[in-house]
Amino acid sequence: MAKVGRPRNRRIRSPHSGVKLLRRTRATGEVWLARWIDPITGKSAELSLSALGRSTDESRRAWCIAKSVALRDLKAAIESGAATLTQTPIADAMASYYRAKETTLQPSTLTVYREATKPFTAWAADKGIAMMEAVTQPKLVEFQSWFVARPAQAQAKGKGVRRGARVIGKRKRSPSQLNKCIRALRTVLNELRRAGKTPALHSDSIKDSLRFVKWQKPLPHFVEASEIRTLLAAALRHDNSTFDFARRGKVRQASPHSRPPVAPMIAVALLSGMRFGELQHLTWEQVKADEIRLDATDTKTGHGRKIDLAPTPALSELFSRLKLQAGECPFVFGTASKDNRGRVHYAPVRRTLVEAERKRLWQEFGAPRFTWHDLRRTCGTFLCCAPSIFGAASAFLAAKRLGHSVKVSERHYLGQVKVAPDARTLEDAFGCADVFKKLCGPASASNPLAATA
Repeated sequence: MAKVGRPRNRRIRSPHSGVKLLRRTRATGEVWLARWIDPITGKSAELSLSALGRSTDESRRAWCIAKSVALRDLKAAIESGAATLTQTPIADAMASYYRAKETTLQPSTLTVYREATKPFTAWAADKGIAMMEAVTQPKLVEFQSWFVARPAQAQAKGKGVRRGARVIGKRKRSPSQLNKCIRALRTVLNELRRAGKTPALHSDSIKDSLRFVKWQKPLPHFVEASEIRTLLAAALRHDNSTFDFARRGKVRQASPHSRPPVAPMIAVALLSGMRFGELQHLTWEQVKADEIRLDATDTKTGHGRKIDLAPTPALSELFSRLKLQAGECPFVFGTASKDNRGRVHYAPVRRTLVEAERKRLWQEFGAPRFTWHDLRRTCGTFLCCAPSIFGAASAFLAAKRLGHSVKVSERHYLGQVKVAPDARTLEDAFGCADVFKKLCGPASASNPLAATA
């Protein structure tokens, strides 16, 4: 007699045993994941097939079958006693990463990454961890505790000490500085993980081990309208006492004690919102009659952008004056010097010189304390809060001008200041158009930038 009841589902054997194909819904849309058990570490590993461009069922199935065969071969090799783990010294892994990124990352970004990985390399050597394959999640947790408790470096003092030498001090590092280094170390370790040099780590273990330090975030700091007037006045007094503008374009012997003018750089930073590196390497080829054009290689983010000069007529006048004084120097803020053979060399102004003069502004000339990023943030704040300049698109156009996302503008700039509703230019929004007019001087009859439009 036949059995009566619900028939049992017939089990279909997977064509890629050991590899699971999963479909997940994320905020960005539907994602296909492949998950398997790593024979080397015995831990679960997964990879996004959508990120690999496997958009069809056939391509995903073929990838999973190939992965299943590779896992089966690897498991057989392990059971036969073959050596499967590579041996990569930590110093060699870091060096290979920086060699690969020299052409794609900015030098300043590489400097930040090196400063973040240097403590990790030193800690690993002290703990006897020589290979990247030996770096595990518990060891990263141990490093996190050591790094957070480690004091900041201080200037070495005493006789016979090399100039610029630094030693471990007593002051603790700020949470922002700690998080900056942790974020950079995360990036480097994840890149090494993708290259297969950290088999004991996956993305979640790196993120869970190297946690950011929680701290109270103050309001974004920018220069207030009343402080802008004080700052520009102090910069003008500084330049009048240390620099002769009439000699700007003339070639002179390079001197380590020469003091560059800072008022033009401060004014351009306030009105354009450019980063210091963008200001430092700004050339006259990039400055047009009605805009500044920054290529992808000139920006931090790697995305080119245009800075419209219409909302800042004082900036156009300032560029006209600086162009007449520049001579043959290709840089807006550059220096000209002669070598021993009498050859002329042009170069961007050195940051160390400008930083020294920035500190002198509040130490000797009564200027408020500021950083170059404060000036950039000030530009974005007043542009977002001035309804008569960009109207309802203030957050979007301010973000386009500064070269970041609209989310950053809305989070840090909107609602921070109250600007007069009839302010049509950024100088009027600052409330110190007369100071900018004094800085720029009378406009020339013929605009020398018109030929570059």
